[in-house]
Amino acid sequence: LQREKYSSARHAFEKYLKEGEDRIKLADAQYYIAYCGIKLNNRDGQGLVRQFIHEYPDHPKVALAYYELGNIKYEEKKYKEAIRYYEQIDLAQLGRESRDDAQFKWAYSYFSQQQFDKSLKLFNDLKRTENKYTHASNYYAGYIYFQKGLYDMAYTDFKRAEKNEYYARIVPELIVKIYYKQRRYDDLIDYANNVLKSGKPLSNE
Repeated sequence: LQREKYSSARHAFEKYLKEGEDRIKLADAQYYIAYCGIKLNNRDGQGLVRQFIHEYPDHPKVALAYYELGNIKYEEKKYKEAIRYYEQIDLAQLGRESRDDAQFKWAYSYFSQQQFDKSLKLFNDLKRTENKYTHASNYYAGYIYFQKGLYDMAYTDFKRAEKNEYYARIVPELIVKIYYKQRRYDDLIDYANNVLKSGKPLSNE
């Protein structure tokens, strides 16, 4: 399993499921069989995960099981279904990296369904710590604040997102719009000139 030899791992766990006697390890084996099924895109993968959750609802790996199901639906862009699984996750049961990943995808799934208040809470939690989604979370939180007309808060988030190379190409137009809506015309001109000098894109609007 650690070497990502999922077919061999599944075979070994299935053999243990038939011969093993340790109840804890049998439950673990059933989870890993389901996990391998997902990684191998086996037709029974999702069904095995659901079966594991049904048979072992209090197992520590249930959070991981919901996480895997949520990720499948997220990658398929079936965000409503992804939300249903992410909402079942006890985030405290996940490791730091998986927890951040689940929280961002959960937030984005809400965002895609225009459930902005729920989305904003998760993005705000993520943006306060240093992680791989910090800048993205600042951008999406800023975008939600912008849509709500909370321009000072949007500005703060966009400036943080701007520190990332990818978002530095996106937020200048939004920051200019904030200056315009706040009638901060001198700031708008100074900022726009600096952006143009830096070679960053800026809308012609």
